[in-house]
Formats: sequence, C-alpha cells, structure tokens
Amino acid sequence: MLIRRPERSEYDDRYTRYVALVQETDLAIALSDQLEKTLGFIRQLPSSRLDHRYAPGKWTLREVAGHVLDTERLFGFRLFCIARGDPVKHAVAEENTCVRNAEFRRYTLSDCLGNSSGYVGHTSRWYSICQRMLGIGGVWWETCR
Repeated sequence: MLIRRPERSEYDDRYTRYVALVQETDLAIALSDQLEKTLGFIRQLPSSRLDHRYAPGKWTLREVAGHVLDTERLFGFRLFCIARGDPVKHAVAEENTCVRNAEFRRYTLSDCLGNSSGYVGHTSRWYSICQRMLGIGGVWWETCR
C-alpha cells in the first residue's frame, strides 16, 4: 500500500525541511531504505570528533546521533498510540532539553547504536504492519502534529 506524500497542511512547519528530503513516496520503504544509510553514516564518525562543538551551545556529533535515535523512539511511540486508537494528543518534545538531559557523552557510540539499531528496525517493520492493518493515510499525519 502506497502512502502519498503529505500535503503541506498535514504537518507542522518544523518538519518541512525533513519531509522535502525524503525521495520515496512510500513511507515504509523510506524507513527501511534509510535505516542502514543512517546507521552506516553514524558508525563511521571518527571517535576523536564525536564531542566536538562547532560553536558554543551547538550540539556535538554524539548529541546529534543521540537526538536522531531518540526521535526514532518518539515517533515509534506515537505510531504505537495511533495504532491502538489512543485519542490523546501528545505534547511535542523540546529537543534541547531532551539532549541536555540525556547526557549522551556518558555513552559510547556503539552503546547507543547497539541499544537502538534493533529498535529502529522494529519501528520500520511496525509501520509496515500498521499501514496494512489500518490503511494509514492523511488522517495519520494530522495526529502526528
């Protein structure tokens, strides 16, 4: 089942740049295809540069990687709630607070990836199942705002 690209009115402004970057028109395929590319890129980051900040107050590469993985967890949870018919509109996570409180510097990159790579793959498979079961379409995007 093909999920069309969402209309501009179906997602929050902060996601415009990211939606535009996705070339695939089927979200399940996009999730699956991007998984190994993203994890491969993160794995090749040199350890000597993981805690570098290009400017004061900006995130390190380790924090960016942690944020990407946390975002995957968050959207996986939202998908779970949608699939279970949870009517609650969930609050938006404030990314700077989340990254600061995560203290990603305490973890090695392999710890983060080892803990998350199975989860990230699981979200992709879960989306495919929900897509088939629920016929997720335009209404789905509205609940993610």
